[in-house]
Amino acid sequence: MAGNVDEAENISRLLVDAELVDAVYLRAEILLCRNKAEEAQALLLEKCPERPTDEDERNVFDKTDSVFPDDEDEEDEELSPSDIYNDYVLDIALLMCDYRQWDYADEWLSKLLDVSYYEEGDYLEAKARVLTGNGQYAEAIEYWNKSIDIDAYSLMAWLQLSQCQYHVGKVAESLQSAIYADAIQPNLPEAYLAMGNCYFALGDNDAAENAFKKYLEIVPYEIQGEVLLASVLFAMEKYEEAEEHINEAIFGLESEHDDLDGSVPEIVRIDVYRQAAYIAAAQKKSKDAMFYADRLEMCGVSDSKVLLLRGGIMLEMQDLKGAYEYFVQAKPSSTLH
Repeated sequence: MAGNVDEAENISRLLVDAELVDAVYLRAEILLCRNKAEEAQALLLEKCPERPTDEDERNVFDKTDSVFPDDEDEEDEELSPSDIYNDYVLDIALLMCDYRQWDYADEWLSKLLDVSYYEEGDYLEAKARVLTGNGQYAEAIEYWNKSIDIDAYSLMAWLQLSQCQYHVGKVAESLQSAIYADAIQPNLPEAYLAMGNCYFALGDNDAAENAFKKYLEIVPYEIQGEVLLASVLFAMEKYEEAEEHINEAIFGLESEHDDLDGSVPEIVRIDVYRQAAYIAAAQKKSKDAMFYADRLEMCGVSDSKVLLLRGGIMLEMQDLKGAYEYFVQAKPSSTLH
């Protein structure tokens, strides 16, 4: 990835006219790739076309208020200052969405002058992505549905709609959206991941198991898929098979990432080692279970969360006294989720 960014930066230096819109986009994207969002925002604001005035619009109208001699001249009709400005603003909002800069994306969307853009596909997609990224799932659903009304074959829209529906508890609708996504593009891993989560939430463990296994056929040994499949198998009391998959997740976590330096999200580490601990405890492997709790502690997970996990392990071991002792040491507001 770094090599591609360096190559793009070299190309940007060869562009003679640094004022070209494409050159500005490229320079901004390079900054975003380098995690310099603030600098990218400053550049894009600097190069943003001026907000058009009513007089600007009238001047363009006067220039074009004539009979075109042929169709070719009609095709070359000059864009109005308003069109140029709004197109730029919307393009930048989408660019910010691509790099998960939700606040900047929302700021750019607020700069649109023409309300007619609010019904266009690009605006609806950008607004939906911002709302989804900010966890405003209920509001995002409305925009994803409108986006789908314009483009019923948008994979992003169906998958993101499924995600939002799942988060607001509309699990059956979320499942249907994921199925639509799979119908549009079969063997899409994200669709099977979404379907597996929905089936699991609906209590259909067999269907969830099949969905996650299909996901892992497409993306072998992927950590999240291995953990989710292990969780389903654990719920089905298929402990030995669950152990096989959680071990694959642990191998992926510890071989592909340095999970002790904080580079792996805490929620991933918690899910892997917590599930491994419960699977071990269910098989009466108390030393292995506590070893995984130790791993969480070494990874920097808070003491209270580790204590809750140790208490859960004791419950699996049917040691109520031991579980109680760990739970009373943990803060009441703590949670492993």
